[in-house]
Amino acid sequence: MEWEIVEIIGYVGSALWVVSFMMSNTFKLRLFNLFGATTYVAYGMLIGATPLAVVNGIVGLLNVYHLMYMRYIDSSFDMLEIPVKGSRYVERFLKQHEKQIQKIYPNFKEMDFSNCYALFTLTNYMPVGVCIYEISSEGKIQIKIDYICLNNKDIKGTIPLYKEYRNYLRNKGYWELVIDVADKKYRTYLNWLGYHEDTQNTNLLRKRLAD
Repeated sequence: MEWEIVEIIGYVGSALWVVSFMMSNTFKLRLFNLFGATTYVAYGMLIGATPLAVVNGIVGLLNVYHLMYMRYIDSSFDMLEIPVKGSRYVERFLKQHEKQIQKIYPNFKEMDFSNCYALFTLTNYMPVGVCIYEISSEGKIQIKIDYICLNNKDIKGTIPLYKEYRNYLRNKGYWELVIDVADKKYRTYLNWLGYHEDTQNTNLLRKRLAD
């Protein structure tokens, strides 16, 4: 019976290793890899395989280090604003995430960005989202696209940056943000950011910069 339990521990460790490499999210990959390594440490000690326990102990410590580092850099956000026209940076980002963006904005490929600006959300200097907007009328900003990469949903660290940027826009005389989006999942996300439905057009969401 005791040997069966030891075997089960070994199988659990193997399963955790396999599951870890199925994760597209790097943080989850490291986390499950840590669980697998920890289980293998116990397995190695139970069967008297010291080298197996030592190697997996080192792997576990490395995973702990990387998880702590990732939590640190994930809380570090910045913003970058550039004109869309003629920008290869914007073009390559939109091309890379074209399929996901088009699910949210079906007419994405027909949009005219010639007079727009792109506001990128950055994590560790890497773009994880973009807001493409156009000044449509005096005091009003029309958002063409507001997109966050699916693996970067935790954007709580961006709240102070968004607030600061809204203050910047308000100081320039702008008072309202307007966006047209039909995707229910993304509408929920925008509602969380403080957008409200237009009384006449339910696909149109508005947010006053004073909010």
